[in-house]
Amino acid sequence: MTLIAAAITRRTVWMMADRRLSALQHGTWVPNSEDAVKFILLQTADSNGFVGYSGLGRTALGCELSEWLSRTIRNYDGPLWQFLELIRQAANNRIPKHIASHDYDHTFLVPAMVNSLPRVFGIFVARNAAGQYTTELREVLVEENKDGYAVPMVVFAGSGIRAISKDEKQRVKDHLIAYDDGKLTERQIAHVLNSVNFKVHKKLGSTGTVGNRTITSWSMADKTGNTLFFRDLAIDSDPTPAFVPAIMGGFDATAIAAVATLFMPTLEEIVTGKADEILAKNAAAHEAAVRKIPSDPDDSLP
Repeated sequence: MTLIAAAITRRTVWMMADRRLSALQHGTWVPNSEDAVKFILLQTADSNGFVGYSGLGRTALGCELSEWLSRTIRNYDGPLWQFLELIRQAANNRIPKHIASHDYDHTFLVPAMVNSLPRVFGIFVARNAAGQYTTELREVLVEENKDGYAVPMVVFAGSGIRAISKDEKQRVKDHLIAYDDGKLTERQIAHVLNSVNFKVHKKLGSTGTVGNRTITSWSMADKTGNTLFFRDLAIDSDPTPAFVPAIMGGFDATAIAAVATLFMPTLEEIVTGKADEILAKNAAAHEAAVRKIPSDPDDSLP
């Protein structure tokens, strides 16, 4: 249960997701967490973008899907389509058993710059006419203008989409067009996407399935980007956990960065000029810790 958005323009893609998780209690969805991270950053041999999801956010045993995604596709290297097929297969094998008893679907949205061109893909885990879960991977059609450039678009998914009006979708698209015309910044588009989530949160109420906290990230054709954390309509001053998992060229960049922080000099050591000494002293231990980071793919979903 959630609200996610995948937005694209000629040179940039955005991913927005709320942070609420809900559990089914006596037939009613009840919020039980406000700190989920519902997408990952993915850079492949031919692309950079995001993989976000709605549906199953965290298993009953506490495994968050963003962590599962990172484990599933780490240590692979190749084009985006290969990564998406890996996710499709793993989702088909692992997700249905977690959602069947509650009878809901699961959706992945993937906005990405593929060879510097904006694209959107979807992976859909849903019951077929026979009542069996199947998992489909397909590209969402991206319209092009007369000059061959992608027309800005936004795709929403999750339980909150029923609370988004056509006018609201058009408002987002108008802002994306203004961005393409150089009138708005990436940060301003992030605020616009977050404002949609805020309106949906208010419509559904404080105990609804869409929370008031979001993460919004963007990635550009040159592979630069950024992330903003929101609470209501303002920047979240305490966004813990304040990170988006990242798989870059098959490497789990988040795990590598977490290990690196353990061996960084303190502010006092930097100020007193001891930083180089500390880095040299910790080099061997740092290297040993990096070697211990799991690298083999693991699509188990407990």
